[in-house]
Amino acid sequence: MARIPRLLSLLLMCIVCCSGQLDLTLKAIGSSIETLRNDVKYKDGVMGQIVKQVMLNRFQDEERVRAEGDSGIVSVRNYNLGTDNFHTSTHIGFGFSGIHDHSQTANTLGMGEVTAVLNGVQFRTSHNDFQLRRPSTTSRTWLETEPIPPPPVPPSVLSLSNVTEAIAEMREYFRAFQTQDTTIRDYRPYFKPVLCYLEGTWLVNITETDNTDRARTEAYLGSATNASQTVSSLPSTILGIDDVTNEPILGQWFYRTLCYPLEENLPTSYFTAIDDMSYRYPRGLPYTANPTTRGTRFLLDDKSAEGYRGYTLLDRLVARIPGLDNVPGNLSEKTLGLRDMMDAGVAGVLNIGYYNRQYRDLLDAMNRNGQIRGFSDGNMFVAMTTQEQVAPLVVTQCPPLVRCVRRQDIRASWMIPLEVIYMTPLLAWNPYGVRYGVPQNVVTALGRTGLVSTRAYNGTNDVTFYWTPPQFFAVSTPENNDVADSSWSSRWVLDSKNTPINLMPSGTRIVLPEISGVGDVRLRYPIAPVHGEGGGVWKELNALKSNLALQISKLAAAFH
Repeated sequence: MARIPRLLSLLLMCIVCCSGQLDLTLKAIGSSIETLRNDVKYKDGVMGQIVKQVMLNRFQDEERVRAEGDSGIVSVRNYNLGTDNFHTSTHIGFGFSGIHDHSQTANTLGMGEVTAVLNGVQFRTSHNDFQLRRPSTTSRTWLETEPIPPPPVPPSVLSLSNVTEAIAEMREYFRAFQTQDTTIRDYRPYFKPVLCYLEGTWLVNITETDNTDRARTEAYLGSATNASQTVSSLPSTILGIDDVTNEPILGQWFYRTLCYPLEENLPTSYFTAIDDMSYRYPRGLPYTANPTTRGTRFLLDDKSAEGYRGYTLLDRLVARIPGLDNVPGNLSEKTLGLRDMMDAGVAGVLNIGYYNRQYRDLLDAMNRNGQIRGFSDGNMFVAMTTQEQVAPLVVTQCPPLVRCVRRQDIRASWMIPLEVIYMTPLLAWNPYGVRYGVPQNVVTALGRTGLVSTRAYNGTNDVTFYWTPPQFFAVSTPENNDVADSSWSSRWVLDSKNTPINLMPSGTRIVLPEISGVGDVRLRYPIAPVHGEGGGVWKELNALKSNLALQISKLAAAFH
């Protein structure tokens, strides 16, 4: 019995000792956890700084590209070599920005791969064949578009049941368009201008595809990984850091080509051919730019004044094109505590849901209130959007003398005009009543190639679009100007009575085959800006070219 108190005493001593050790152990664990927490916090801070630096590095890269030139086309895919560097492609290959013909289709316009810059973002596209489609007129749904309907056929042509007479009457409308003479026929309701453009923005939710590796492989080896399909090379970026998750907000570059119908008549006299010597000289073309060659680009200008200009015709036309909110878009520029910007073209607040490159504001430090977007980019057309698929530029609103309290997500897209295309009544003229909208497997069933009358196409559709009588043109089988052209020659098609008829493709061409009594009619006028022309060297060279042209014209006038 005497041992029990002693045992209890020993047990108590053990408990005291063990509790001390446990306390020391718990303190050590707590200290380790705190050390780990501080370490994670430190590494999070370092990682945040690294992410921020990567974001700033990307921003500086874009600033460098902006300083080197304007938004515009940089180059096209090169297919030539030569003894001089101007024998290789620039922004012109076989055609400016690689344009070519797919005239056997109803709505497809041919355009090759290009490298382009939009607001400092340089990217390379895949093959750019695009459709005559416009942004939705009724919906803000993401990327929703509508077809652009063709202009009608003149009633005076439709009233003639004799196809030969109808051909003669249709030629008069084309002669009126070619000469821009409404006294021959009022061509304006039947030749509709469409402004096509290249649009780009940053998207969220980057998904890894094999395109990245394919693009890197093509750039590394210089050979295409798939000869039948070119691959775009699109950058990604960090646009900000989420203040809730503390994760970087990533953006993947996205682009597309769309068109927009112009409400008014656009005289062809507003287009001035630009003399690109690197295209003209190696090919032995005349001194002046030839407006019928597909390598020619144009300046769109109503020539209302010479020299320095403010709000231009191009500004007015582009201002009608909506951004990614489509036609219903109506947004104001209340960002970073700024005021509503005023429209540079008309009285009132600027709707920045539509593309613009100029605005009016209060007087700045240079005592000017008319502002051009960008620091020195003459072609920075921008529109804001509410689309959540667009990656936001995350900023904090900091009005003067007010504490920064509110995060703001700014979403925008950018564009450059590509070309003006004239839609003609040939897109709707079907003098033989050929069936339309026939499935392609029916059109070409049983080996129907359209090459001979016994294998005539069984109807037509958007990709097999042959309606125009060959007699309308002076040459029924014109030759392709470029191997990229998919069809120029005629095909046999069954008419409404199942009689084989030889017909020409009715889709839009760069230049139509010669029309008797009319000549070569141009329908596509490339007006895309060139990135390099925004740099000082190009400006100096263009000034020199203009001065030389003026001196040569004076000498020529003196000799005459």
